[in-house]
Amino acid sequence: MILNRKFILKGALDEQFALDLSYSESPQQKGIIIFCHGFKGFKDWGCWSMIADYFVKNGFAFLKFNFSHNGMGLEDSVEFTDLDGYFGGTVPPISVEMVPL
Repeated sequence: MILNRKFILKGALDEQFALDLSYSESPQQKGIIIFCHGFKGFKDWGCWSMIADYFVKNGFAFLKFNFSHNGMGLEDSVEFTDLDGYFGGTVPPISVEMVPL
């Protein structure tokens, strides 16, 4: 049986981010796979949950997470709900010198 636990941790600048740990109750775990998705991706996109299940069925624990400041909220992990976090990590701040007159 595959077990899933969700965690909330604090990252850079005390920004919270979400983690999911998938594992089995088997005493013969082979280790843990820490899955880091691509830039501006998110942990619940596409087939990542199926990939986690595959590794758990083959004896590994599987940890996937959203990076802090990527725009993914803590509750909804499929929509960009933290636009300030998203743009803060993507768009450089505009200085006074760059603002056209």
